[in-house]
Amino acid sequence: MQFFYLCNTEQDFAGLDLALKGEGFSYSLAFATNTEKALKALSQNYDIIFVQAAYPLSGLNTILSHCILKDTPLLFVLKDYSEEEKALEFVLRGAADYFTLKSSHRIKAIISRELRCKRKIQALEGTHTTQLLKLQLLESAIENVNAGFFITDALDEATSVLYVNRRFEKITGYTATEFIGKSIKILTQPEKEQPGLLEMQKNLSRGKGGGYYFRAYRKDGSVYNAHEYVSIIRDTKGVVRYFVALHEDVSKRITLESHLADAWERTRMVLDASQMGYIDVNRKTEYTYFSSRFAEILGWQQEDLQKAQPPWREMVCAEDAPALWRHIEQASLSKTNTIDFECRFVHKSGKLVWVRLHGRIVSHGPKGDRERYVGVVLDITERKAQQARILDLSEKLMHISEEELEKIASVLHDSIGQSLVLLKLNAIQFLEKHKLRDKQNLEAFVDPIADVLEQVRKLSHALTPIHMEHLGIDLALEDMFENAVQLSGIKIKSDIEAIHGFFPNNWNLEFYRIIQELITNILKHAEATEISVKARREKNYLEILIADNGILFTGESVKKGLGIELLHERLRHLQGTIEFLPHKEGTLRKIIIPSILSSEIREKYGKR
Repeated sequence: MQFFYLCNTEQDFAGLDLALKGEGFSYSLAFATNTEKALKALSQNYDIIFVQAAYPLSGLNTILSHCILKDTPLLFVLKDYSEEEKALEFVLRGAADYFTLKSSHRIKAIISRELRCKRKIQALEGTHTTQLLKLQLLESAIENVNAGFFITDALDEATSVLYVNRRFEKITGYTATEFIGKSIKILTQPEKEQPGLLEMQKNLSRGKGGGYYFRAYRKDGSVYNAHEYVSIIRDTKGVVRYFVALHEDVSKRITLESHLADAWERTRMVLDASQMGYIDVNRKTEYTYFSSRFAEILGWQQEDLQKAQPPWREMVCAEDAPALWRHIEQASLSKTNTIDFECRFVHKSGKLVWVRLHGRIVSHGPKGDRERYVGVVLDITERKAQQARILDLSEKLMHISEEELEKIASVLHDSIGQSLVLLKLNAIQFLEKHKLRDKQNLEAFVDPIADVLEQVRKLSHALTPIHMEHLGIDLALEDMFENAVQLSGIKIKSDIEAIHGFFPNNWNLEFYRIIQELITNILKHAEATEISVKARREKNYLEILIADNGILFTGESVKKGLGIELLHERLRHLQGTIEFLPHKEGTLRKIIIPSILSSEIREKYGKR
């Protein structure tokens, strides 16, 4: 026999297991201490399900519904008879029986009886048992629904009440016995001529149901706002036989709606008076609200824009639209549903206006599609123009800086480097001419010159990778990593083959400087012993992951310093992004650079 026990602790499980062993049953006993795990386990078939009476009420209701559907006996386990009232309540609602762990003779008798009953029930055929179980389940569902429920007799002039659930009792303050056989109008007796009630009476007399709002009175005389949805039940001849209704206390909801309406009015006044425009797009009703400031930003009058109702998607610049839709798609998949994006909108005159769009997706349709957006927009056209001027200036400064570095590196490599080579050769010739060439003299005169020559070579490479044109960006980076290993002793693992051929030559140096700054930053500040550099190329972008096992740098800590600022500036040139994320024992730097740069960026870099 297979038994299952839903209890609070493993000690409770051990108590039942010990009691069953004392009765000589041949069984296996599984258990769970939370409802979610129990429901997963109950996908199997068990002969009997035990539930601890002290278990939380919501879990007991769920397991009881499961047992009714599965036709599995449910037995309540009591520690003592103080829990008997709760167990009796559930027995009346469909549980099989209950027993205490202190009554061993009762345990065996009840389990044996339920096992015999289950075998008999399983042997029965026909629809009677199935219908009975469905009715039991239906009654259990109605009793546990979070709304008042009642049935009245439509053929009775007083439409007397036939049934009410416990939630209805709680809302009204009346017990079921005080309602059964009496008119439901007792709730509205002090105020019969309400518009909602008159409309309900008119529609019901015509055999039409629906939802209605009215004020109702509890047993203690207190007033609440009620919403009642009434359905019509007809017999086989089409005669209206019963009225079935859901009854809710919506006082809090109506109060909240009133507060929301007031808040919206205040918000709209503030938005209209501010520099921010407001837009509310409802795809379900196909209506969009545009504030006066929003209309002004795009060169419209609010009345004209409201009347025209142009789709807001058509207002977005065609070149920026795909990125905005992707951003909205990502927002709808996140928990926040927040939209924060900068893009260009089309002015009424045809010119482009830069705006900062900040909003939320506030509702989704039944298929998960975005149904309603709200957001504010700020005109940032002037700010963008200033940024463009600053960007252009920074490009020129960095270009000049790179040219100067190239000149210095060239002087080091070509002039000083060649001079050192000649000095080394002359020293060797002098030693040979005077028959002084031996190990001691080579170490004293020639080796220091070779060391200086090597330092000059490394310095020229660090200033600018002049060998990049011949080796390629990937090999130039590998050379940089090798130098970093020799200088610092740090371990660097790299897999950057995907970078090869990704950038045009004009952009290789820009990317090289980005990686160089990150590696230098790690060597200076991270106190790391290992670095990993990986590159992965996708259809639309290149991803570079740089991880270390040193100090974690995220948030504000990575925004300080000229080097990081220049790094972000270089990334902006390439339309790339970088994130600093926690990674195992250190920091992960995630760089994304798109494959297709805008024509504006291409034009700027093409001049270099």
